[in-house]
Amino acid sequence: NIIENNNNPSSMLYFSDHGEEVFDDLKQKKMGRNEQDPTLAMYTVPFIIYGNKEWKQLFNLEKLKKFTHRVYSTSNLLHTFCDLAGISFDEFEPQKSIINEDYKILPILIGDPLKKGSLRNLLENPL
Repeated sequence: NIIENNNNPSSMLYFSDHGEEVFDDLKQKKMGRNEQDPTLAMYTVPFIIYGNKEWKQLFNLEKLKKFTHRVYSTSNLLHTFCDLAGISFDEFEPQKSIINEDYKILPILIGDPLKKGSLRNLLENPL
C-alpha cells in the first residue's frame, strides 16, 4: 500500500538470497543447500519488481516485460538497482543491468566460493 499510494514513481525489488533443494527431483532425494553437489533449485530464485502506476509509466512496463526470461546473476544487482532508481555513477555497467537494452548474458558462477577452483559457469556447464 505504501508504494501504491505514493504519488511519486515508487517501486520495490525482491529476490531471495539463495534457493533450496526441497526434493525438487524425487530421484535424487536431496534437501537443503550443498555447493559441492549443486542442483538448479539451489541457484534459481524469484526476482520480482513491483511498481506503482507512476513508476510503470516512467519505466514503460510493456518494455520491461520482454526482459522477464533473461538469465541473470544477482551478483550484478547493483547495476539493475541503480538503473531502476535512475542513479548514475562512473562505474555503472549497463550490460550488467537486467532491465537495460544493453544487457549481456555474463557467466553465472556456482559452487563453493571459498574453493575458487570449484566454481563453474552454469551457462557452459548446466546441472
